[in-house]
Amino acid sequence: MTGCSCARCAARFPHVDYSLTELGAEAAARLRALADLFEGSTAQVERARASYRRVP
Repeated sequence: MTGCSCARCAARFPHVDYSLTELGAEAAARLRALADLFEGSTAQVERARASYRRVP
């Protein structure tokens, strides 16, 4: 797809608008919160890994 907005290109490349449903928006917000939790706890995970001793 090109970045052109002329009528000729608009006729060749249809434009589609979309949005999430209410359920989709809620799921996206929860996934974002989960990703933020993971990103914010990487230092804690690394400390736990460093202190963990494997038992043979």
